Amino acid sequence: VVVDMDQVLNIVNQKDAADAVIVDARSAGRFVGTAPEPRPGLRGGHIPNSLNVPFTDLLDPNDKTKFRPMTEVKDIFIKAGISPISGDDTSCRKIVCSCGSGVTAAALAVGLEECGLRSKEDITIFDGSWIEWGSSDS
Repeated sequence: VVVDMDQVLNIVNQKDAADAVIVDARSAGRFVGTAPEPRPGLRGGHIPNSLNVPFTDLLDPNDKTKFRPMTEVKDIFIKAGISPISGDDTSCRKIVCSCGSGVTAAALAVGLEECGLRSKEDITIFDGSWIEWGSSDS
């Protein structure tokens, strides 16, 4: 399932009360705005209140075509601030995966489902990702 800019803006405006959290697959440098964006003229930074899980962190260091073991993937997401599903509202939040252009966000979506942190019904992708958000006045 794909979400659009209006849905993401709604999540951002609700802050901690939102029923979803945004997770960005870009590198830490691009996320904090210290590394340049590969698209000329696109500002750096991140969507407010989003978390950063560089998709490359989920990959096996010896074979970048495969994920790490799912126990490691789960730990990476948990360390980034994505709580396992439990009875309280904040840990049951849905996940919106974002990246630079909507492509590597899919790696986060697969990792979240495969490691068991969320079901596919609780994971969406912001197709516009940073290209759309970083080009806007939001």
